[in-house]
Amino acid sequence: MFDQKDRAITVVAHRGLTEGSEAEHTLEAYLTALARRVDAVECDLRLTRDGLLVCVHDRHVHLPDGRRRRVSTSTIRDLSQGVGEEPGPSPPGAEPQPGGEVLQFERLLELLADHGWPMQLHVETKHPTRYGGRLERALVDLLTRHGLHQPADRMASKVWLMSFSALALRRIHAWAPRLPTVLLLDRRVPIGWQSGQRGVTGVGPSLTVLRRDPAFVRRAHRRGQRVHVWTVNEPPDIAHVLDLGVDAVITDRPSQVFRVVEEGWRNPRRGQPGRADTDPGTGGPARTYDLGRGVAGERTPPLDSRASW
Repeated sequence: MFDQKDRAITVVAHRGLTEGSEAEHTLEAYLTALARRVDAVECDLRLTRDGLLVCVHDRHVHLPDGRRRRVSTSTIRDLSQGVGEEPGPSPPGAEPQPGGEVLQFERLLELLADHGWPMQLHVETKHPTRYGGRLERALVDLLTRHGLHQPADRMASKVWLMSFSALALRRIHAWAPRLPTVLLLDRRVPIGWQSGQRGVTGVGPSLTVLRRDPAFVRRAHRRGQRVHVWTVNEPPDIAHVLDLGVDAVITDRPSQVFRVVEEGWRNPRRGQPGRADTDPGTGGPARTYDLGRGVAGERTPPLDSRASW
């Protein structure tokens, strides 16, 4: 069980920090997140044909030379731009891959380790996949090699693992029971969720779920589960989910979340900005909120350039 009182709000930069010119799932996006000192970053994982984990959301990637590749049937070499080939513009809507290659997950782990792990990493395993449990097995093996599979304090783990697949999370829990896991939920809450999911540390409802069912957060907290909502970008929605008492906000626009928190959010039903007479999720006294404390349990320092975002 976790303590709901005086808890931090973790702001998670979705696929890295991409509020400027940075492309998602690139080293540049994660370096920017490090420079801006956000609480956490998120990435999606897929497995290549030669068994490497790469940070890619879609089944296919469009390379700079215009080629389209399916990740699961390609080797890491296939996903890299050929030597001497001139890169061309990426098709509209394609997942861009600057530099001609996708970001390998191990490179991201090394990047965070090189900087002393100043933030958490939230990892989503993509399903369905032709490789089934091989994706989770490769992930746990890699985290084990990097000494990340047995955090002393689960809630302060450097790595959080997420999936829409309950089976994937059960596999992870069986192989690495100390790692925290989050079951992602899209538009509907599956039957049986009310009774809890074995090995699940938290739940990750979409913004749509919380709009339809504001009491969802209260029920999850009663079961001792954290609530990580995705993907929340607009100030009114940010204020709404904070009012409900979520524990983490996954967003493409961390600057908006920081502004809402710092400036004091106002709910039309309330008289005081930044506070409520009652908590809409619990019906009890309103709670105050703090920004993320980072992996060590301490408050994250202010962002140096936050005011200029």
